[in-house]
Amino acid sequence: MRFAAVALLLSVASLLAAPSSGAGSIHYRTIQAGSSFRVSGTPLACVTGKTKGSIALSCFDLNPKTNDVYRESVGASLIAGRAAHVVIIGYTKDGNEFSLWRHDQPHHSPSGLFPAGKKVNGLVVHPGDRLAIEGTAIFCGAATRKLACLVMNTKTLMAVPGTYGILASASTLEIGRFNSKLAFEPVKAYHEPKFKG
Repeated sequence: MRFAAVALLLSVASLLAAPSSGAGSIHYRTIQAGSSFRVSGTPLACVTGKTKGSIALSCFDLNPKTNDVYRESVGASLIAGRAAHVVIIGYTKDGNEFSLWRHDQPHHSPSGLFPAGKKVNGLVVHPGDRLAIEGTAIFCGAATRKLACLVMNTKTLMAVPGTYGILASASTLEIGRFNSKLAFEPVKAYHEPKFKG
């Protein structure tokens, strides 16, 4: 499990370091709360929305037959703002959800917020695509059949030390903390059930 997390982090880190065409800066797309996207080649889907005065990003496995969360699976949410936290969510067979694990994001010096973006629904992200969530410091990068979402310094485009991020694929979900050297240290990990689909 740890090897998979490191491999995913390295692939996302390489995406973040890849220069864009000509300018030498990193290209990413900013999306608004109320947007949704899927990761190509996987059941992974994410939605953004407002909750109790904050903006949240929630990622889960989407059943294409029902266009709903797969039953008996896990998902995760990053919540921005003053009460920033990360949550692992369990989804039951009967469609209920519950918190499996929750942890507050540590307080850190302001790292800026991503600027205004567009609302998109059903966007499909591919390896190399990067998304920022408007009005937050949440940033996601897609690798082959994987997704990483984290709290990012909007000026340096590096993870904020001490904060928690999400690494997800069709088979695993991991929450990890970025240490002072920006290495990802897994804290919680779950294997997803094999989906038929």
